[in-house]
Amino acid sequence: MDTQDRLARVLGLEYNVSVHKSGGRYLFFIRELGLRHADASLERGYAEMQALKDEWLRGLAAEGLWDWIVEPGERAVATTQAAPGPLRKLLPFFIKLSCVSFVLLVLVAFISSALREVGYGLEKKLDSIVLMSPDKVEQHRGKARAIAEKLRPIVLEILGAFEAGSQVSGLAPGQANATAPSAPATAVGAAGPGKP
Repeated sequence: MDTQDRLARVLGLEYNVSVHKSGGRYLFFIRELGLRHADASLERGYAEMQALKDEWLRGLAAEGLWDWIVEPGERAVATTQAAPGPLRKLLPFFIKLSCVSFVLLVLVAFISSALREVGYGLEKKLDSIVLMSPDKVEQHRGKARAIAEKLRPIVLEILGAFEAGSQVSGLAPGQANATAPSAPATAVGAAGPGKP
């Protein structure tokens, strides 16, 4: 089939022309070719659309772009989306998995290096305590005793405030956190059943 026969066959194809009226104008559209046109007159607009279609098809044929000419009722290859395969559907999952894995790997590396530094520092301090002379140990114990003696009145005052708070609430000292007060003991109940 030569070029003229092919062109005659293509020009003879009957394409469906969609027409919509919008604000006093008619809009014409051929889906397969992606052509559109607007006119105020229905008859004149349809004739102009047919002329536009023929001009478009002749231009494609002149350029040798026969594959771009879509037959009536078909879909253009470029606009058809192939269904993704099973591995293509999993691509977003694997991208997210690799990102999360990378972040976790960096986090684990950072935490392990920080823990290693803390461990080395603690080991050095423990070594300095173990290797400390007895005079230095006694000197540090004396400092600790002096600090404890200075803090003793403060600690006793805080403990006294807690004991006074539980006595003000009407609860026994051991029941400071109870939700319901226990029933008061009676003289008979305190001695036990059957005992005076």
